[in-house]
Amino acid sequence: MARPDPFIPKFPNDIIRSGDWNEIQVRTREELRGHKHTGGGDGAPIPREGIQPNAIDGTRIDPSAKVQLTALGVSESLKVRGKELTTEITNLINRANELDGRLKTLSNQLTGLEGQLKVLDTQKLDRAGGTVTGDLSVQKTLRVASLGIGSAQANLPAKLSLGTDLDNTKLALYDHPSAPYGLGIQSGQFRLHLGNPNARFLFLSAAAGTTLMSIEGRGNVGIGTDDPKKRLHLQEGDITGTLVDHPSRPGLAITGNYPDLVMFSSANNTNHGPTIRLSAYNDDSRRTFKGWSIGTAGRNARFLDIGFSTNANLHGGVRDWNGNTVLTCMENGNVGIGALEPGAPLHISTPGELAMKLSTGGNRVVQQFERKGKLLWDMGVGTDANNENFWFGDFQSYRLIIHRTSGHVEIPTGDLRIPKGRVISTSKFFRIDHPLAPERKYLEHCSLEGPEAAVYYRGEARLLDGVATVVLPDYFEALVRPEGRTVQLTPKLEGKEPVSLLAASAVEGGRFTVKAIDTHNPSQAFYWEVKAVRADIERVQVEVPKQEKTVRPADDGSP
Repeated sequence: MARPDPFIPKFPNDIIRSGDWNEIQVRTREELRGHKHTGGGDGAPIPREGIQPNAIDGTRIDPSAKVQLTALGVSESLKVRGKELTTEITNLINRANELDGRLKTLSNQLTGLEGQLKVLDTQKLDRAGGTVTGDLSVQKTLRVASLGIGSAQANLPAKLSLGTDLDNTKLALYDHPSAPYGLGIQSGQFRLHLGNPNARFLFLSAAAGTTLMSIEGRGNVGIGTDDPKKRLHLQEGDITGTLVDHPSRPGLAITGNYPDLVMFSSANNTNHGPTIRLSAYNDDSRRTFKGWSIGTAGRNARFLDIGFSTNANLHGGVRDWNGNTVLTCMENGNVGIGALEPGAPLHISTPGELAMKLSTGGNRVVQQFERKGKLLWDMGVGTDANNENFWFGDFQSYRLIIHRTSGHVEIPTGDLRIPKGRVISTSKFFRIDHPLAPERKYLEHCSLEGPEAAVYYRGEARLLDGVATVVLPDYFEALVRPEGRTVQLTPKLEGKEPVSLLAASAVEGGRFTVKAIDTHNPSQAFYWEVKAVRADIERVQVEVPKQEKTVRPADDGSP
């Protein structure tokens, strides 16, 4: 059936005016009122604009039909074969929007870069290759798969080539004429060079972090310090003092709170271990050497080996800052402290002053003391059965002998003076300067003797209303035994005042009480004295068999 001509013909993009629209409505309504549709070929589809809202629902759509939509609006959820797709479609739309934004940004950047490339010097940069004869300025990131400078040696994979020739400065990081810093190449060498010997290479823990390692232009290497004082300087922590630096002497410096140098040998050897070797020229021609070594004798070593030169009369030693030998180790086994040529297995000497020698002579071990070459004293220990005592003398006679068997100390002549200590003797004499003639006389006293190691305390006090308390030193109770304490009281006569008799309590808790036993003088003054036995030593055994000649503690603890 041929389609009828439109009431009012219009073409794409024509404007429908209100008069045209009203005319269409009028004619359409007249057509509908005057026409009764009977179906068949004369029928015409209802225009979309004429369909009433909600007139058609999805139940009338053929399941096998293909539906094409320009836009799809969903008020709630969209499910296809039971699967909810609303969220996934939303995410896809958002990603598409983001991608569209990035593409627009990239397009703008490419447009900007294309503009910059077009205005390069004399328009000589070609995207497939070319040459820039002037300066090249890149305001954004420049990514180059392979770059050759002065050479065509740049090929994939990505490389940076600075040419094929040898140049002492291939890359100048700072190209000041008087102080260049950079990288260089020479035959068989890769060089990193500084601007001057006082400069240094630093390895940092971060961009502006602490120094991990330093290499000075003059050759010193520091680990943990940026100011190495030796060819190799290891430092941990801060250094409060100044490390002495000898630039002309190569060396190793280890500084810090707890310096530690470890030499460890993993060889399974019983004869050789870690070794420190010290060598020097043996003659002016510098052709022969003499040397020493300090080391351990392998995995079973329990000692430290000190090796010497095989030349005659050479020895090992320790010298002080001024070059004076303070410790000498001779090849014959003699050791000297302050003695350059020790004459005994142990020889201790202060130059020009006192010297001591320890050696063996016959059946005894002798220690000798001398001053300025003159023998003063000797002491020794006998090694035979008849002379096993320790003795001290002036090389003419014995001054002091300690008997090994009995333990007795014998002084053949002279006096025994002991400022502090315990003296056991048949009698005890004490000598002091005479108070009236100290330049000409002594006072010689004997000590008061008794069968106990006792102490006494004395003083003066006065009653108050007939009673008084005397307090002893705070260490009294810790010093003396609780039993055997006694108190002695003496009333003091003062003018014509009456005198009262006194009585004392036991001493307990470091104090005792004094009371008047009458009413004659309730403020009586008195002298007091307390005696007690020391608790920090054993009780004295008073009767001792004469052959022992000593004082020993009692076995049962009785006095």
